[in-house]
Amino acid sequence: MEPHQSDDSVGYYWLADQFGRWSQFHKVMTNTLEHILADLEEVYEFKSRVKSLESITAKANALRRHSLKHLSEEVPDIVGFRIVVFFQSQIETVLNRISEELDVVSVNRQFDDHEQIKNCIIIAKLNDKRLQLPEWSAFEGQQFEIQILTVIAVAQLDIDHALRYKADVPRIEEKQRSRTSPIQTDLSLLDQIVDNFSSLISRIDVHEKRDVHAFIKSHPFILHPNAMETFSEVAIGLGTEHRLDFLIREADNSYVLVEIENPQHRLFTSNGDFTAAVNHAQRQVEDWQQWIEENMLLVQKRYPDMLSPRGLVVIGRGIGLSDVERTRLSRRNANLRGQIAIKTYDDLIAGARQSIASMRKAIVDAGLL
Repeated sequence: MEPHQSDDSVGYYWLADQFGRWSQFHKVMTNTLEHILADLEEVYEFKSRVKSLESITAKANALRRHSLKHLSEEVPDIVGFRIVVFFQSQIETVLNRISEELDVVSVNRQFDDHEQIKNCIIIAKLNDKRLQLPEWSAFEGQQFEIQILTVIAVAQLDIDHALRYKADVPRIEEKQRSRTSPIQTDLSLLDQIVDNFSSLISRIDVHEKRDVHAFIKSHPFILHPNAMETFSEVAIGLGTEHRLDFLIREADNSYVLVEIENPQHRLFTSNGDFTAAVNHAQRQVEDWQQWIEENMLLVQKRYPDMLSPRGLVVIGRGIGLSDVERTRLSRRNANLRGQIAIKTYDDLIAGARQSIASMRKAIVDAGLL
C-alpha cells in the first residue's frame, strides 16, 4: 500500500511506522560498522544517529513526493554515521575499508584550499553478500550516510553549529579579524555569546520567558553543547496550555525534559531548606515524566524513540551558595538518581565555557592555532 499524503502532512502515520524500521536498522548497522572499524588505528571516534521523526516529516513535506516508498534514497541521511580520524591522509584508508564491506552508492570528497581532502561523505547500502543473510534481508535497498572527517573538521563543525544564530553578537573589529584565523574569530564569537548570557542572567529585572528562554532558543549550545536537536515550547501532554520549555534529543536518541526558572530565584530558604520554586519546578518535571510513562503509546506516535526521558531543572545562581548548600544540592541530585538534575545558570555557563575550551584545545593540538 502506498503511504497516504495529505495537504498538511506527508504520510505522517506511515512515517511513524517506518521509524521503527529505521531505528532497528540504525542499531544493527551501528554494531556492524563498529566491527568493520575495530582494527583500524586511524579511527579516533565513531558516532551514529537516526533523524528524529519531526525532522524526517519536515524533509518529506519539503519533497512533496506522491510516493514515499523510496524516501531513504531521497533523504539518505535518515540514518547516519560519523567516523573521525586524526589526519587527512587517513580518510582514504577508512574509505577503502568501507568499500570492501559495503555497497558504496556515491562518494563526495571535499577539499581544502591546499587541495587536501578534508572530509568525505559516502552514501552506502548493504551489499549482496550481506543481503543473503536472513537478518539483513528486511533492509534491502536501505541507504544511509557515512561521514569521514578529521578531528579538526569536527571541531569546526561544532563551532559552526554553536554559531548558527549569532546576529545579536557584536562583530569583531576588522583589524582584529585580519590578525586572526576564521577559527579564532568563531571561538571569540562563542566566548562573546557566553559573556552576553552571563550579563543577561545577572540583571535584576531578568525574566525567564521573555529574556532567558529567547536567548537559549537562539543559542541552544548553552543548554546542551552536544545536543542532536533542541525543541522549544513543546506541547507533549497535559493539555496545550502546559508546554515544556525545551526538549533535548541527545546523540543516543534519548530525551531530556527541560524546565527553566528565573535566574534570580533563590535555591534555599534562610533555614537551609529548598525553596518552593525549586520544589515546584522539580514536581513539574516529575508530572511530565509520569504522564509520559502512563501515555507511552500516545507519546511514541510523535516521538517513537522516547523512553523514560530524563529531566533537567535550571534555576537560580550557583554564585553565593555556601559549602553546606552546595553539598545539599549535590545530595538532592544524587537522590534523584539521574532521573532529574537540578542545575544553576552558573552550571550552564561553566559547561558552555568548558565546551569552547575543548574545541580550542582540539584546534591547538592540531597545530592550527
